[in-house]
Amino acid sequence: MKISKLFFSGTFLTFLFLSACSHKSSPTKSNTAAVSTTEVSESVASIPDGEKTYTAKCGSCHKLKDPSHFTMKEWRPIMNRMAVKANLSADEKANVLAFVGTKAKFF
Repeated sequence: MKISKLFFSGTFLTFLFLSACSHKSSPTKSNTAAVSTTEVSESVASIPDGEKTYTAKCGSCHKLKDPSHFTMKEWRPIMNRMAVKANLSADEKANVLAFVGTKAKFF
């Protein structure tokens, strides 16, 4: 009886160790987040152009906000509202979002 318990415990611990060290599968389509077209356009946007647009167009009307004072979740509605007032094109808006995104806080 003691030997079977010892064998079972050893087998269980070995299985547990091996499963912890096994190769993890890569994410599948079902468990990855959907990427919006806005995020795609931001990923190919020009950060230097965004900084120039932010300085020139946003700074022409008001004091520039430090991008690190906001998260991207906070920057998006700000940009949606202000892009209309600044008459930004879609590319300019994407560039500015890319620029502030490099400096935005995480939480």
